[in-house]
Amino acid sequence: AASAAALYGENPFNSVTQLEKFAECPFAHFMQYGLLAGERAEYSLEATDLGNLYHYCMEKVAQNLMAEGKEWGSLLADEQATEQLVHRLIYEDYKNDKKKSAVREDEEEIIYRSDFDIFEENAINRNLLKKAEKVLVTSVLATAYQMSLGKFRTECAELAFGKKKEYCN
Repeated sequence: AASAAALYGENPFNSVTQLEKFAECPFAHFMQYGLLAGERAEYSLEATDLGNLYHYCMEKVAQNLMAEGKEWGSLLADEQATEQLVHRLIYEDYKNDKKKSAVREDEEEIIYRSDFDIFEENAINRNLLKKAEKVLVTSVLATAYQMSLGKFRTECAELAFGKKKEYCN
């Protein structure tokens, strides 16, 4: 009786719908009204997941160049090194950053699901990640080429409008 009161409250049947559900299937009633189980959330790869990956990698490339005192055009000298840089940014840095932010404690249980896991969920998503890597390499090299033609220099990887340089990321 104490367990039932804990699950359903002092007044276990509040509506005709609940009574009908119990008559139809006591287990379904228990799941819906006792445990308050709902539909399982769909976990799927969204355009924003790819956008976040692209943004992260482009920002990190710019930050790496600034930290090393190099210009974008220097990436054109060794395309294989640029491919390796993008690969590392995706499969090590981005993956590790997302896994660190995914761990949280929830009532003595560790919940672990990172934003990167969706890319490893199935063969389709893994293939999309490989294609995204190719797109990123092309984007980095195209940006390097465009930057090498002009006099623009990277001062900041991410800057809020109206802020001074010290607020760069």
